[in-house]
Amino acid sequence: MKIFAAMLVVVALLGFGVLGYFYSNLPSIDMLRNYQPYLATEVFSREYIKIGEFFQERRIFTPLEEIPPMIAKAFISAEDADFYSHRGISPIAIARAMVKNAIAGYKKQGGSTITQQVARSVLLTRKKSYTRKIREVLLALKMERELSKDEILEIYLNHVYLGHSAYGVQAAAKVYYNKNLKELSIAELAVLAGLTKAPSRDNPYSSLEKAKGRQAYVLSRLQAEGHISEGEKKEALLQPLIIQSESDINLSVAPYFVESIRRYAMDKYGSQKILGEGLQIITTLKYDAALAANHSLKQGVIELDQRQGYRGPLEQIQEDQVEQRLEQIKANQESFVLSTDQNYQALVTQVDDQKGISYIDLGFVQGSIEIESMQWARKPNSDVFWENNKITKASQALKKNDVILVRWRDENNGTQRFLLHQEPLAQGALIAMDPHTGAIAAMKGGYDFRSSQFNRIMQSERQPGSSFKPFIYSSALDHNYTPASIIVDAPLVYDDPTTELRWKPKNYGGKFYGDTIFRDCLIKSRNVPTIKIVQDLGIDTVIEYASRFGFTSSLDRNFSLALGSSALKPIELVSAYAVFANGGTLPQYHMIKKIMDKDGQILERHSFDDPALSIEEQLQIRKQALLEKQKHRDAIVQGLQEENNIAENYVISPQTAYMMTHLLKEVITSGTGRRALKLGRPAAGKTGTTNDNFDAWFVGYTPQLVTLVWLGYDQAKDLGVLEGGGRTAVPVWSEFMLKTLKDEPKIDFDIPQGLVFAQIDSQTGKLANEKSKETLFEIFREGSQPTGYSDQAIGSSQSQDFFLDE
Repeated sequence: MKIFAAMLVVVALLGFGVLGYFYSNLPSIDMLRNYQPYLATEVFSREYIKIGEFFQERRIFTPLEEIPPMIAKAFISAEDADFYSHRGISPIAIARAMVKNAIAGYKKQGGSTITQQVARSVLLTRKKSYTRKIREVLLALKMERELSKDEILEIYLNHVYLGHSAYGVQAAAKVYYNKNLKELSIAELAVLAGLTKAPSRDNPYSSLEKAKGRQAYVLSRLQAEGHISEGEKKEALLQPLIIQSESDINLSVAPYFVESIRRYAMDKYGSQKILGEGLQIITTLKYDAALAANHSLKQGVIELDQRQGYRGPLEQIQEDQVEQRLEQIKANQESFVLSTDQNYQALVTQVDDQKGISYIDLGFVQGSIEIESMQWARKPNSDVFWENNKITKASQALKKNDVILVRWRDENNGTQRFLLHQEPLAQGALIAMDPHTGAIAAMKGGYDFRSSQFNRIMQSERQPGSSFKPFIYSSALDHNYTPASIIVDAPLVYDDPTTELRWKPKNYGGKFYGDTIFRDCLIKSRNVPTIKIVQDLGIDTVIEYASRFGFTSSLDRNFSLALGSSALKPIELVSAYAVFANGGTLPQYHMIKKIMDKDGQILERHSFDDPALSIEEQLQIRKQALLEKQKHRDAIVQGLQEENNIAENYVISPQTAYMMTHLLKEVITSGTGRRALKLGRPAAGKTGTTNDNFDAWFVGYTPQLVTLVWLGYDQAKDLGVLEGGGRTAVPVWSEFMLKTLKDEPKIDFDIPQGLVFAQIDSQTGKLANEKSKETLFEIFREGSQPTGYSDQAIGSSQSQDFFLDE
């Protein structure tokens, strides 16, 4: 007996020794006391509207006092009914689980308390072992002594994984219902509380049936614990389980912009900081401008694609396949909510040429397509101008049992009207920048981010065509040319001794116009006179001059440089145009105003326009910046600028910048950019179309904003008959600028000192007199204006290519 008692003492001592060993090696509770979960980095527009987030665990930390009590009750009822009475472990729950598991023959129910789950998920690993279980129990007991129940519950409700990348109750409410916690009904919160057992299996996206089953269990537990009545439980069970997921915010507003921010931030701060430390990134993006960019570019690409013709239905099915295919069409729809921005599959059920209507079925709604809206749907023919080849009957494009793509148009007298659609093969890009600060207001790097993440603004290199010409003409103005200089527009022939090829450059349309004043050569985008300017100045001089504008891409060292043959990144081109818009300085483009950590400490700042600064501080910084800029302007006006000694921060003089702006305003008022007149405010810009008609450009600006638009194909392809900068790109630019600047004042560009206007004869470039049939006011550097009067009366001869594109 004594030996047995001694053995019991030894075993007890060994047990206490083992427990003591485990207890002494438990993690510190300080990690829970100072709970720091992985937090998403949030990205905001300049107006502080959320546009993106980066995370490892999608979590929105919510203090317990902000979580509705019924949510806490639901999780406690479902997971740990004795939570507020036990001391970390629940012998009753463990016993209950053992009995149920023995009866079932498998592990049907666990006995872990909420405290144990927090210990396991936050401080320990999830690896199953006896030693981990011992540590878990001991740690739960320790937590209960050192933390309050509410502290433990707050950690649990913010840390628990609830499926579909959602950690914590607030993130789950957004993922499954796109709601805040206070907006959840009893039926909805019961679904969330039921996800803890098997979140990947039981969530509504994986199985509505399993989600409803877990919801019923939680509701029964809530009733059993006296938190809801039998009637409330029945009412909740009868409610349909409607899932309304929050759309992926990174894709919703400005996906190309947000992705550029992500790459920058990850490169600078690393994945741990960006994906887990809850930084706030305030960007330069203007929210309304981003929405306008999405709409304008998308519409422009669709219209370009439609002008090339209809490539046919997705498929044509047999009559006996109709019922089955309609079920598939319904299942394939991204949404049953009609939206003008979404594509839908549809089955053509009837084509009525007499009424001019085609009837369609989307599986969940029926509708119609009117012939007036689909006259573009001719068979593709790149040799025929689309307006001369419109269809007149729907049957020329559609047949019964065609499976097609449509977009919702509107509802008219109870009928849902749709538009025939096809996903464009063409691409496009748009970027808008504040010309004074370089802050990017909007950036859309392609037609659709989901189908192509390639950012054509930042990553592609394309030939700019005639949109490069302003840099040639700016160089000429700084090398003794004036807007009234005469250039002979006559045939040129170049023999290349290397290739033994002969090059005969031509103007758009193939005509030559003889003596032409400098301004008209740019406004009407004449190729041959531009080449002659490069020939006169020398290629090296032009390239050196163009490099001032920030071009880092290689520029061609041959005369094709004049026609925009050098492949450039759009971000380079829009930054270079900003020099004209802001009076001669090259802004450093940027997308970030400020980055803060989760405590509000500023990690980096790129703007004095910062809400964190007082009004006085902002005004003082603005005042200093304006004084510095005026000082530089004065230095130039006073003659401190020489040919290669431009005042600090200026790449060209304010006088040259304004003279170019004056000429580029004429491109819009009477040249190839005339479609931009609909903007109804002072603006300047230049169209661009490459010689092979692969690229269409327009880069234009007002005093407040410089915007570039490009349309084309990723794989070089002709855009189509009469497509080009003026017809294809300018309408996109105009639509975007109208939406973006609608609340901005209509202001004109400032005229710097040192310039004068003179009335000249538009044909001779000399001062106008009574014999001049056509005159205009042109701007000159003081002292460079014409002094002689026109001695001939040449009649007005507005050239016919005034109304051609390039």
